[in-house]
Amino acid sequence: MIVYIVFHLSVVLSAYGLTVNFQNDVVREIRLRTTSGRIITFLDSGILISTSLIIVVILITNFRHLSRYLKLLSEVDEILKYTSKRNSDTIILTGILLFTGFTFMADICIWSSLLQKHQIMSYALHQLPIYSMYYIHLLVILNFHFLVKLLISRVAFLSGLLQDPCRIRVYNFSVLTECIIGDQLQNFSDSQVIDDMVHLYDLMYEASLSLNNYYGIILLFALVGCLLHLLVTPFDLVLEIFHKHYSFIFLQTIWMFGHVLKLFLIVNPCEEISQEVENLSAMLIRRSWTDRRFDMNQLEIITMQIFHCRIRFTAAGLTEINRRIVTSIAAGVTTYLIILIQFNTTER
Repeated sequence: MIVYIVFHLSVVLSAYGLTVNFQNDVVREIRLRTTSGRIITFLDSGILISTSLIIVVILITNFRHLSRYLKLLSEVDEILKYTSKRNSDTIILTGILLFTGFTFMADICIWSSLLQKHQIMSYALHQLPIYSMYYIHLLVILNFHFLVKLLISRVAFLSGLLQDPCRIRVYNFSVLTECIIGDQLQNFSDSQVIDDMVHLYDLMYEASLSLNNYYGIILLFALVGCLLHLLVTPFDLVLEIFHKHYSFIFLQTIWMFGHVLKLFLIVNPCEEISQEVENLSAMLIRRSWTDRRFDMNQLEIITMQIFHCRIRFTAAGLTEINRRIVTSIAAGVTTYLIILIQFNTTER
């Protein structure tokens, strides 16, 4: 409840800050003078505020799905005896947050250069809630990114075990590895291995469903937000190029790069886990040909399970999230950008 109140308070403060800043003569002259400027400003701020109101409600009401996801991952870790390894996630997180902070600083500095000295502090203070809200949006997307990465690492670990020269024996849901001496396995049960691999994959599949239930609607709004931001920001960039406002050209360029980065933070892990599942399926098929000790019927069961129960993520079930969605967004942005430029030319 406290988080709910704080988040909605930041939404109110953001709306108030925008209202106050738009009353500034300099800001109003630049942002609201033309019809195209008003469209850009309305979409840019409207997307941020409207999605914020929805995200916090979804995160709180669907928290049980996140709890179930983490519980299922714990079960997988217990079976696989998996331990997390150090990776570049911290570096990625730090780099993204620093880049976003740099974007905010550039935004304030460029706008402050146009304002009178006594207006700078007021403008910056009223912009802070908006920047905070953008940071919250980014952290929500980063949280999804790293949660999917957790699942990717487990699928990759399972694929790696299949590639190991030592065979896996899962007995009573605890992983043991026993090296092969010649063609003999000690205490090895083919059926037990396949049965427990089916169980492992089922746990990971259920975990993906829980995470998708938690983030599905949020991903939908995030993708729509990326689409609209990637439409209005390049359009504003084109206008600034026409007017030869070089500082704003730089500013809109880094904002556009930030929106592209948000899109790839959503898409990349979804694409990566699809590829890992395909690798797992290919490895099982390869094992069926190279290791005749496995029962073909059981291998067929798990490969059919992977085929029909694919680990994937969707935007509220409306569209699957993979790299193809990037080309769809790029095509849509290009089409509507041309239309907006034509309307702006007619207006002028």
